[in-house]
This record gives sequence, C-alpha cells and structure tokens, in this order.
Amino acid sequence: LRRANGDEWSFVARNNPRGLFRLFSAASLTLTSRMKVGPQGVQPLLFTAAQPDGSDQQAEVHFDWAAMRATGMVEGNRIDMALKPGVQDDQSVQIALIHALLGGHAPSGIALFDKNGIRDYDYARVGEETLHTAMGEVPTVVYESHKAYSPRRTRFWCAPQYGYVPVRAEQKRDDEVQWTMEIRSV
Repeated sequence: LRRANGDEWSFVARNNPRGLFRLFSAASLTLTSRMKVGPQGVQPLLFTAAQPDGSDQQAEVHFDWAAMRATGMVEGNRIDMALKPGVQDDQSVQIALIHALLGGHAPSGIALFDKNGIRDYDYARVGEETLHTAMGEVPTVVYESHKAYSPRRTRFWCAPQYGYVPVRAEQKRDDEVQWTMEIRSV
C-alpha cells in the first residue's frame, strides 16, 4: 500500500502460488487497485489484474463516481455497468475493512464489483484469537464475510496492534478449506 498523492493510494498484491498451484499460470497474478481514501471511506478508481510480467492483462476496470459507472475489460469482455455507493473491487475491499475498523466500526456489509454485477457480502465479528505467526504471537479480532446463499465463507484475522491488517485469511466452501494466506512480515 503506497500513497500516490493527496488522498489517492495504490495497493498491489502479488499472488505467488506454491505446490501444485504453480502449474496454473492463471493463479499467478498481480492485482492493483488505485483508490481514494478519506473521511467518506474508500472509493476504488482503477482495478487491474495481469500476469506478473505485465503480459496477458485479465482486467482493467475504471470506476467513474461522477457518472456512477464501472467500465473496462474483464477476461476479454467489455464491462459497462452502474455503480452504487460503497462498491469495492477485489483489492480495495481489504483497505475498506481496515479503514472501517480503524474508524471504530465494523462494516455489516460490503458491496463488491464483479464482472457479472455487484455482489453484496455480509460481514460479522465472530470472535478473537491469538495466532502464532512469523512475527510471534499476535492477538486478533476475527471477521467473517459471506454472500447470501453461497457455500463459501471467508475469515479474516485482523491484528489491532498492526492497524487491523489481516494476519491470516482463509476461505472455506462448506467445511473444506479452499485457501489460506498468512502474513510473513509488516
């Protein structure tokens, strides 16, 4: 996460799959979100997803808040859809959660942009847990998100001592763990 200028920030995540997932080139992506962060919350401006070398761009979505439209390309398909206030992209949603927690309130729901429309997710605090991490023992507050009628649930272990940065995230489909991410350093 880096400040671009004023209230604009850029958040870049590089997915580096391990084990069998290395065989799937689509699993190796660089995701970037440019966003405004301020008292009004987090507003995505541009989201991109591409192979780490910059080739094979899979997504480029522009968020025009004056016109309330999201336009661009996702997986080779043109996107032009209406926005609603508070919509996030796959990257800005993480910053929106942290921003809300730092402001003293947890979101009860977040709308997420998807190539097929806007998906509404419920968020709820589900407990507290101290995790053993590469950084030592870290007390966390655990939040869970899910979409209505979906078998998938994602949990985030957020560390108040690190500004609510998630130190672990895990997605389950029914009772089966689909993926887990753990922090190595802050």
